[in-house]
Order: sequence, then structure tokens, then C-alpha cells
Amino acid sequence: MEGGRLRELMVARPDDGSVVGNVYVGRVERVLSGIAAAFVDVGLPRAGFLGLAEARPVGHAGEKPGAPPRTASPTTFRKATPCWCRCNATPWPTRASS
Repeated sequence: MEGGRLRELMVARPDDGSVVGNVYVGRVERVLSGIAAAFVDVGLPRAGFLGLAEARPVGHAGEKPGAPPRTASPTTFRKATPCWCRCNATPWPTRASS
């Protein structure tokens, strides 16, 4: 999104197994305030790990277009908070997600 308008649209094909680079609107499942991170449900089989320093809440009504993005903190991110997520790595099958 740029200036409130869609700038680029990528279509994922079912046979494309990689999720790296995909952008999702997810929902916070659990916040780990001790390490300033959260587990986020983006519709994949397992929740993703999101460092809150990189997190961006989904905009709320009243935000001005072009305003700098708000950053997240353990106090502003709670369970079920929607957020933008970009996948930076493929899921590890041996890692626990919660």
C-alpha cells in the first residue's frame, strides 16, 4: 500500500511451497513481553514468531495517510490484535510455536 492505494499485488499459486516474502494480516495469539515478541496466527499451520520492534499494527480509523508507521510494544499488542506480518524465513518443523 502506498498513499492508501494498492501499489503491488502478487498472486500465490497453490503449488508454490514458499511463504518467504509473503505479507499477511495476522492476529496476535500470545505476547512474550520479556523478549518483546509475539506469536501471530497468519492462517498457516503454525503461528509465526514476530519481534515487536519490527511489528506494525494494522491502521485504525483516524490515522493520517503518509504518517510514519506506529511501532508496537507489549502494552499496545494484546491477544487478537491485528498486525501486518512479512515472512522472512521458511517455518522450521522442529521448532515449537508456543
